[in-house]
Amino acid sequence: MNLVDHLNVLVFSCLYPIYVFFTYRKVKNDLIENKPGIRIGDYKETIFWLWLLCVITIIIWISNDRMFIVLRLDFSFSWVVLTSILLFFITPFLFLLLFRSIRNHDEKRESIKEKLDRVSANEFLPRSKKEFKWFVFLSITAGICEELLFRGFLIWYFETLTNTFLAILLSSILFGAAHSYQGVKGFIRSGFLGLILALILIWTDSLLIPIFIHIAGDIYNGIVGWLGYGEFKKLNIKKSANNK
Repeated sequence: MNLVDHLNVLVFSCLYPIYVFFTYRKVKNDLIENKPGIRIGDYKETIFWLWLLCVITIIIWISNDRMFIVLRLDFSFSWVVLTSILLFFITPFLFLLLFRSIRNHDEKRESIKEKLDRVSANEFLPRSKKEFKWFVFLSITAGICEELLFRGFLIWYFETLTNTFLAILLSSILFGAAHSYQGVKGFIRSGFLGLILALILIWTDSLLIPIFIHIAGDIYNGIVGWLGYGEFKKLNIKKSANNK
């Protein structure tokens, strides 16, 4: 471990969350007013910064001749990898069934909207098909990059300095802080989620399942947001009568 590692942790776990916090405050009213392009623009900006931080971290890692397996990135054909592959193919099908079963039921969608109205940062969720597509890209980015940064690099970092227990605790707190733009509830909810993902990481000794769970969870939130706030045309079911 060297000075560059310390600076990297400072940037992605402290300075970047501060930047996100104040940036989100600036665009929040525009998101609430649903200004054209504002939501997708925010998605694109977040995608850019997360990948940039992730690439920088990978470059630092490689330049120090470190093995990726130390970050618990294991691609051997273990039960973890096979389970991740299975979930990867099953989950999109389940999401599609969920979406189709709700999109044309006004009562269900209204119930979802009422629940979402009580959730902090709900204005960030997609409202249209185009926004949802970009939200999927954002979800994949967040799942890969945030897990590599907060569960991979950050837990390794704190394990090197302290022990596994403190590494899990500190990384979860910083993960919650990274989502503090969502308010106190968002901080607590994200910190708790970070704790669960960290425990799964330690249990499986692999980043793959936490990455998949993170991606799937974010996409699910996007689907729920689209169903709750989006507008859908009723399907026209044509009945053909054969009076012969």
